Amino acid sequence: MFKKIIFSVTISFFLLSKAFAAGSNDVKIDHIALASLMIYDGKFEKAHDELNAVNKTSKEFEPDRYYTVLGVLYSKEGKTKEAIDAYKKAIEATKTKKYKPIKTEEKVEYLFEIGSKKSEPRQKEEIDFEKKRKDKIEQLYIYLASEYYKIKDYKNTVDSLDKAGVRGKSRPELYALRAECYYKIKDYDNAIKALNEGMELFPENSELLKQKFYYLADLGLYQSAIENAKEYLKKVKDSSKEYIALAQLLMESNQIESAIEILEDAKLKFPKDAKVSFLLGHLYLKKDMKYAAANLFENSSYFEKKYLKDAVEMNRRVGQNMHALYLNAKNVDKV
Repeated sequence: MFKKIIFSVTISFFLLSKAFAAGSNDVKIDHIALASLMIYDGKFEKAHDELNAVNKTSKEFEPDRYYTVLGVLYSKEGKTKEAIDAYKKAIEATKTKKYKPIKTEEKVEYLFEIGSKKSEPRQKEEIDFEKKRKDKIEQLYIYLASEYYKIKDYKNTVDSLDKAGVRGKSRPELYALRAECYYKIKDYDNAIKALNEGMELFPENSELLKQKFYYLADLGLYQSAIENAKEYLKKVKDSSKEYIALAQLLMESNQIESAIEILEDAKLKFPKDAKVSFLLGHLYLKKDMKYAAANLFENSSYFEKKYLKDAVEMNRRVGQNMHALYLNAKNVDKV
């Protein structure tokens, strides 16, 4: 809230200073800047009012600014197709925008000088207008990609990310988005290629590895998926949840041996995690290894009592009735 107040005061001061600078007889209001402020405050109707007040026939009209703010406004309102149209117009306007040249030096008057009030020239920092243009166009394409993704236009999402240039490759999340779009349109080769490129640029990022594992498993490339999973598990913080999630995905695909391999590693790292032992027990049960399952269920019950009834039942099934009775005596739920 405090930041909003500061922002509002700053913008208001800026607008007022521009108005006073223009002279009392010719007060000019920056309706586009006011619209931006209204959007920031969540006052979308007032933002539209300000944009409607913009004189589009004026020589000072800046279509790149106008359509950028209009695109943001439509996006905030959930009007995705209108936002796309506005961003496209902003891109075209930015491409043809003529930047006003500025003086390369200015005279500086020092408030306090010793022996003289002589002015000294100071070189102004030159602005690279082409770089400024390029940066803005790239940012607009990022906005455009986001809007296309909302309407599930995956092909144009990727196309916009590519046109965003360096900015479209600046974060691992953008590679994840690329891959997801390719995967949605069943272009699996490019989906994996996008993830590989992202992993090469951002080697510390683990989420791209995880995404690749899911794709490989879904495509039935289980050996590659396991190898990828091992790389992923090396990067993530020690957490049994990650091992369990990967094992469950393999179980759903009926890759029992691979799931057992993952959970065996997890059991060595997290010997006191009851769920790891319990899931591993179920996998051994699928392989008809009932004694191993009984031991694992019992191991689970040491750390979480809710697994005790499973340990009792499994021991009864394998004929270890006395041990089953012994375990059952520890069960507080007599029913």
